[in-house]
Amino acid sequence: MNAVISLLPIIFFIIILIYLDSFKLINYKRMIAVFIAGIVISILAYYINDYFYSLELFSKNNYFTFAFPVIEEILKYLLLIFIFKKNYIGFMTDGAIYGFLIGSGFAFSENIYYYLNIEDTNLMLNIIRGFGTAIMHGCTVSFAGILLVFLTDMYKMKKTISILLAIIPSFVIHSFYNAFLLPPIVQSVIILMIFAIITDYIFKLSEKRILNWINSELDEEIQIIHLFEQGKFSESNIGKYLSKIYEKFDTLVLYDMINLIKINLELSMQLKVRMMLTMNELPIIDDDDLNFKLTEIKRIEKFIGKS
Repeated sequence: MNAVISLLPIIFFIIILIYLDSFKLINYKRMIAVFIAGIVISILAYYINDYFYSLELFSKNNYFTFAFPVIEEILKYLLLIFIFKKNYIGFMTDGAIYGFLIGSGFAFSENIYYYLNIEDTNLMLNIIRGFGTAIMHGCTVSFAGILLVFLTDMYKMKKTISILLAIIPSFVIHSFYNAFLLPPIVQSVIILMIFAIITDYIFKLSEKRILNWINSELDEEIQIIHLFEQGKFSESNIGKYLSKIYEKFDTLVLYDMINLIKINLELSMQLKVRMMLTMNELPIIDDDDLNFKLTEIKRIEKFIGKS
């Protein structure tokens, strides 16, 4: 019973984050996969921590306060970077959710190990550990995900520098938590309050930016599609550019380039409309031609190469 009580917070916080995400852009199967990957990372961290601990390079206190947090946060962060490099993280909300999923999987595995190896029936201790561990591990990677997108997207910083800077708060939070400078329940409450305030602000800011992006680009895309339908694509900026370089390409290649632009515009418009429908909890109509369009994009890209 105690194990269940302390594991429930992990599920609770994930549900809250998903609920706050108005656009629901993250695939649920991928979310489960990321959570499981967090569990695997936790198991890997256990053996790496055990190895470094056996070397006796630092005192026991320094291991738990500094060494272990650095090792664990780097491992969790590497998974986040992998997801980022795969272009699954486009907005700060994505970074927050993926980060919390990684940390939650890590905390879930850590709590299971705790119950299997430490006999303690103290209800309050298990509640504190469940909430505290879930909050700490989830928040550190979530903050890193938010900061990573903020630095690369909003602050326009180079990706390499952004990646190096975004993990720093994770080290600080984890080390602070492991140092037990305050009672565990107080530490958990402080981290939770900070996380709640920042997450609420980030989700609202991200939602506002997404809506601005949709509004600013959707009108322009609709105008270009209209030009396509009226046979006046050459009057658009993209059309004018292609008209200047058409002599450099074969007719079929040029035709495929124009077709690729049209398909991408249609898909971009569909995405934006889908996001607005999701946000307003309206039914979404599936595009029967979606698979054809995606297949056509792959065919064209393969055919025209680096043209």
